[in-house]
Amino acid sequence: MRTHRMIGIGLLACTAMSGFAKDNEIVTSTKYLHFDNYLNGKTIKIEKVFDKSTGKYEMRSNDASISSVQDLEKIRKNEEAAQKAKYGAIKGDLRKKFDLMDDKSEKLVVIVPKMPSINHPDKTKNDEAFMKQHSAKVAKLQPFVAPAEISSKYNLHIKKKDNNYVVASIKKEDLKKIRFDQNIASIEEYVVGEPCTDYNFNVLASSAYNPGPVPSNAASGINVATFETGIWQSLFYCWGLPVGQIDIDNNTISHSQETFLCLKNAASGANLYHRNSLSFDGTADQDYIVNNGIRTVSRSYTNSTDPNTNEFRVMDDFAYRWPYPVFCNPTANSGYDQEVNWQCYNAISVGNVRHTDLTTYEMNYCTQARNPEPVYGSPIDGDAGDREMPYVVAPGWHPNSGSFFDYCLGTWGACGTSYSAPTASGMAACVRAANGLFNSWPEIVRVALMLTAQNVHGGYWDRFVDGLDGAGVVSGSSAVNWAQNAVQVYPEMTSGVEKGFAVGSWYTTDSTVKRFKVLVPSVKPAGKHLRVVLTWDSRPDLTNATNELSDLDLTGFTTQNGTYYYSSSWDSNVEMFDVPNNELVAGQTYDFQVNAYALRLPVNTNYFYWALGWEWVVD
Repeated sequence: MRTHRMIGIGLLACTAMSGFAKDNEIVTSTKYLHFDNYLNGKTIKIEKVFDKSTGKYEMRSNDASISSVQDLEKIRKNEEAAQKAKYGAIKGDLRKKFDLMDDKSEKLVVIVPKMPSINHPDKTKNDEAFMKQHSAKVAKLQPFVAPAEISSKYNLHIKKKDNNYVVASIKKEDLKKIRFDQNIASIEEYVVGEPCTDYNFNVLASSAYNPGPVPSNAASGINVATFETGIWQSLFYCWGLPVGQIDIDNNTISHSQETFLCLKNAASGANLYHRNSLSFDGTADQDYIVNNGIRTVSRSYTNSTDPNTNEFRVMDDFAYRWPYPVFCNPTANSGYDQEVNWQCYNAISVGNVRHTDLTTYEMNYCTQARNPEPVYGSPIDGDAGDREMPYVVAPGWHPNSGSFFDYCLGTWGACGTSYSAPTASGMAACVRAANGLFNSWPEIVRVALMLTAQNVHGGYWDRFVDGLDGAGVVSGSSAVNWAQNAVQVYPEMTSGVEKGFAVGSWYTTDSTVKRFKVLVPSVKPAGKHLRVVLTWDSRPDLTNATNELSDLDLTGFTTQNGTYYYSSSWDSNVEMFDVPNNELVAGQTYDFQVNAYALRLPVNTNYFYWALGWEWVVD
């Protein structure tokens, strides 16, 4: 069983200050950070330490000059400045390739000009009409220098262009010149998307509702979309769908039809949209989401693993812009030793699970599940970060299509997260339809799907392990039920709640701790354990091409035998733990809390959104 807990009695752990942790302290997380530039390749060992007597987190280091989170943040900023002095606007994996290129070798790159700073109004302080109007204005912002001017200035060989960026083939000798242009935010390698599977089959989307059936009006009234290549017009006549909402391309591959069908099956009552595009960050792409009020969206093509990629910054920025879409991202299918693709923070990373019959699931052994590299500092000894990926798995394969045959498209084949992503997007749409408040909070939708997911592989969730199934297989009926019945709570409430959720804005002026109370039912649910999930949003900076992620930690549940549960990662925006049924007493209230360990925000930004939830989940 995978769990992470610490018995609070005389725990010993090495620290820089005293050599051992005190009796009232728990070392909740250890990290080795390697800084190539500012510290000339130095590696620093750091620990998060939870003080049970104060309820606060502290930092320990093996470097005497680093004694606080503030010290570490200064090093991080200095490392970023040193990298910028060396590479300029060159970002991500292109930096490594740049060092190895000769002057005449070429790369296909996407060049993104700097945008004006964006100060999003807080949706907790303004109504939806105001936020919608603001979002439309934001979508029309123009860069300081038009991409066409950049192209002309450097005589670029243009492959693709948009109002927000230009894709060009460029030699290293020209990269040397352009990288320090003050009007350019980022230069990244252009990655041509590939479908996460090439097989034709009909996904048994209804299996994602396990243990309940698909409601006839699932996701009623919610606008949902797939972004792929175009779709055949004849299929819409067959399905009886309005053609006006769809980009038609009668010469496209069938992959788009299949992913769209997954969405249709999972969210039968939704308003369905499809855009003929393989990107989310183009001006027209953003306008499509805003103008059509798209609430959930998926694309089944692979992309980068760097959270600072321009497309990811735009997607993460949408957490602060109406209509606050939930993005469901495929992990790809290259196997469990590969890094998960699509690493924007404010989205759901979706892997694949095989549905073997009406009640059983098994892992397909094709989903990419290796955690991405650490965001702050380089990996040491194979340390691949602590964002357990994928977040969830969703059905994307069935051994025969007869159980859910569609006469328009009834073929079947092998596994693929191309089909899992739109299936999960349909689940997200159903959750949004179940509670009107959730339409403004993609964060709580992410919580709902992870909170109610059911285990497929191994034991309980553990951020220390690359879990093949993340939080487990989505359970649409459970997620919808929770959204309908969970009670909204607020920090510092004096009474406990059996199943609850909280959403809000975390300001730099807030207290560093938010406390909550969980009430165990008078009759504990048999065969279930208690799960708590916390998530929050990064704050992208579209001017300086960064994606700042604050660091929150989740701690709680001092049980009768003195056990503390905690989730305390370094570069994740998901914290989660499971508490076994037998460690909780019926009718008793337990305290747990969210700690702000480090607030990382762009200049002139003073808040980010967060969400929390708890529920009893099938073992």
